[in-house]
Amino acid sequence: MKKINLQSFAFLLLLFVSCSSDIEKGITEEVNWVANIDQNNEYSFENGVYLQTKMHDNTTSKITNVDGTVENKNSIDSTDLPDEDLGEYNNFQILEMNDKQVVLVNSSYSADDGYNTKTNWKFTCEITSGSLAAYNAGETIEVKSINDQEYDKASEAYGKAIVVKSIERADPYQSTFKINTSNHVFLINKRDIKETVNSSLDAVIKLLKEVKE
Repeated sequence: MKKINLQSFAFLLLLFVSCSSDIEKGITEEVNWVANIDQNNEYSFENGVYLQTKMHDNTTSKITNVDGTVENKNSIDSTDLPDEDLGEYNNFQILEMNDKQVVLVNSSYSADDGYNTKTNWKFTCEITSGSLAAYNAGETIEVKSINDQEYDKASEAYGKAIVVKSIERADPYQSTFKINTSNHVFLINKRDIKETVNSSLDAVIKLLKEVKE
């Protein structure tokens, strides 16, 4: 799923909680988080839908704490699959396909972010290898998302919302999230879809002053 792994968010939130407030009065506190995220997801075809069956998330990040210390963190995860017992899902459907383009719809539901988030997002992709005829013959074709900018903007808002909801001191107006997807490719055949996503995150979390009683 082309989303920042919620486990990465959880790590950042734990960092917020552990941050001390021994900073000189009048100086703005902030946490900086820079990350490179590489995701590989697999979806198997079942009853007209490609259901997520595998994932591999490899995230490297650098976090600068409020006191200026820097932490480098590498996270490799293959466990954050939808929990069917909670009703979670992450799947793709082919909405349209012609000789030049494929339109995919990604539907997902997550129960662990505090929002019960349900999304339906359309990706218009160009065919970079193969053809409609090849797909119909059972072969694998390669397609690339044409423009992920709108999805990235939605993910930025989603990320900020999680942080602000979870951390009382996070300033929703001054904090910034910037996500840029540099590569988003699908290998598609009638049996499965393999999705590769390469993206970067640059976040600055401004923290409101603690009120001393």
